[in-house]
Amino acid sequence: MSESEVPKQAWYRRLIFLFIFILTNILAVYSLPLFVSPATQSLKQSSGNSLIFPIYYITAIILFTLVFIYLGRKRKISILKSLVGILLGYSLFVILLMDFSFLYLIPDLLLTIMLTIALIFYSFRKIKIAIYSLGIILGAGISAILASIITLQITIVIMAIFAIYDYLSVNISKSMIEVAETAMDSGLPLLFTAGEGDETIAMGFGDTVLPTFALMAILVNLNFTAYAISLAFAVASFIPMMYFASKKPQPGLPYMMNGIFIGLIIYLIFINFIFH
Repeated sequence: MSESEVPKQAWYRRLIFLFIFILTNILAVYSLPLFVSPATQSLKQSSGNSLIFPIYYITAIILFTLVFIYLGRKRKISILKSLVGILLGYSLFVILLMDFSFLYLIPDLLLTIMLTIALIFYSFRKIKIAIYSLGIILGAGISAILASIITLQITIVIMAIFAIYDYLSVNISKSMIEVAETAMDSGLPLLFTAGEGDETIAMGFGDTVLPTFALMAILVNLNFTAYAISLAFAVASFIPMMYFASKKPQPGLPYMMNGIFIGLIIYLIFINFIFH
């Protein structure tokens, strides 16, 4: 294989990540009505516009990263796997329980338990389709839940903070690169991967969860037109992101969130303002 063929194939492999992002959005749009309820709307009205949310989430991510890196460096892999397994399993269980809520209680509970155990088990066995399914379901479910309880203004604040954090943790502290390398070496299902061996490329689950959360918030608080325009610019942001990622690891959130924000601004200024 010539040197020119390697980047070309890597470029095509990264299109898998774009497909995953789009599929996550489709599932999130489908799941959204299951999470937008009188209870979540009441929570949104009472505390959805509070700055507690961004403080809570950024603190939780920083603490998790520090614990993850510490356990990884100490080679406490069994503890790390248990911690990740519990967090993923709990999140997946809650999401699936809501997704199957159209069933009666017992079938809903049994189906949720079986699918949660199966997906977690096979994901830790490094079965790629299980990892993909796990990441897509978590991405769609978490984004739909958060969008149903947090206002658009606070969502924008959260996304801006996370985009800055992602940039700093990849380009300055390198902590996110260490997390990704530890996850890949330890077989932790926290990444979408494509390719084999030394040619493996990866994208973290967070790079689908957070942008999809922002897009669902736009859909919930504005309308489908605003969502579609923002999604189109988010998809377009993959082009520069994939190009620069072929040279060195890149933080995904700054690219995608800038794309979403540009789409939202275009909607608010040129469509909502001019025509209304």
